[in-house]
Amino acid sequence: MENEKRFRSTTIIAVRRDGKVAMAGDGQVTFGEKDGVAETGDAPAAEAGDAARDPAFKETREKFRAMLREGKLEKRNVNLLVNQNPQFPLFEMMGVNMEDIESSLSGFASFFGGGKKKKVVTVARAREILKAEELEKLIDRDRVSDEARQRVEETGIIFIDEIDKIAVKGDRGGGPDVSREGVQRDILPIVEGATVNTKWGPVNTDHILFIAAGAFTVSKPSDLIPELQGRFPLRVELDSLGKDEFLRILTEPKNALTKQYTELLKTEEIEVGFAPEAVERLAVLAADVNSKLEKGLNMNNFTKTVDLLHRAMGANVVRRSVIANNLANANVPNFKRSIVNFESELKRALETEKQKPAIEMARTHPLHFSNYRERDYRDVQVRRVLDYASSYNNNGNNVDPEQEVMASVENQMTLEMLYQAASFEFSQINQVLRN
Repeated sequence: MENEKRFRSTTIIAVRRDGKVAMAGDGQVTFGEKDGVAETGDAPAAEAGDAARDPAFKETREKFRAMLREGKLEKRNVNLLVNQNPQFPLFEMMGVNMEDIESSLSGFASFFGGGKKKKVVTVARAREILKAEELEKLIDRDRVSDEARQRVEETGIIFIDEIDKIAVKGDRGGGPDVSREGVQRDILPIVEGATVNTKWGPVNTDHILFIAAGAFTVSKPSDLIPELQGRFPLRVELDSLGKDEFLRILTEPKNALTKQYTELLKTEEIEVGFAPEAVERLAVLAADVNSKLEKGLNMNNFTKTVDLLHRAMGANVVRRSVIANNLANANVPNFKRSIVNFESELKRALETEKQKPAIEMARTHPLHFSNYRERDYRDVQVRRVLDYASSYNNNGNNVDPEQEVMASVENQMTLEMLYQAASFEFSQINQVLRN
């Protein structure tokens, strides 16, 4: 044990490229416990090895730094430690904002394994990840949220588009119109001024500017509930788009159609350009088609006609099913045939639109009756009604097979006529566009 010595081995590896050191490295291994190395004179050799390594290492590092700055290593893969966010299971809860839940759960990231993980990425991608992480450390989230809420409350603008979709025409009071009015009631407190809870904290809407817009092809602004109308005191009716407006649409926006198609065709290695004269011609054609649609077709009537045809075809499909069920139970005792009640009710609803009095008396109390109540045709629903009035068999069954077969033939002919009428309406639009 007294003669035991410690042995140290130093290995230096260098790779040369074009006569210069491109990569270098070293390793040391030590055996034993005593300081025999110093006595044999190996220590000065080890120090010489370290001295020989440092210049090559520094030179190689500088070369790699220069290559990195010049962009020659952008596509090289490197191992990077990135922050790992925990993955929570997806779930849904009625009446709960999922963004709020996600924001709350993200605060517990550090408690559920939100550490580091190794990821193989390119140098270019690694630079983006590291830059984003460093920028994230410089952001004060509380200060950002406070300033954002202050700006929204003082200078915020909220634009409500297609508000005509929730307008209730006339004095309707059933069907989908109940939900439309409910949406208006939900919007009203926010427009009037209230404190709304968001994922960034409570926001007061007292001084926020609300702008609403809609086509109002079927309904009118006056069909909105009075309380909501009062919160939009200024009304502006816009003119149709002309050549100059279409020209600006095709050229000024960053995502204009001409620019989109130019970039889209670049992906197929196709270079395309739009001359100013060509863009101006497109604007002229667009304005021409727009004016022809307005003059050649009444879009309100077209929409209403197509809707009526669609509802009538739906009623015929239901009637075909009812007739088939009547024929299938023609021999069942005490079976009562069913009929479909739709066209007569639809006719009465359409007639009320023509019977509007010249002077409509205003109601000063909710309990007062109006001298005119318009019934909207969209309130008419397809109803199956049992026929107890007619009788055919002695066993209580009132199905007449011959009558049902004739009704089936008539129903099929009516359905084909409705299909032809719908095709004609759409052909009118096609004709206007082609002209």
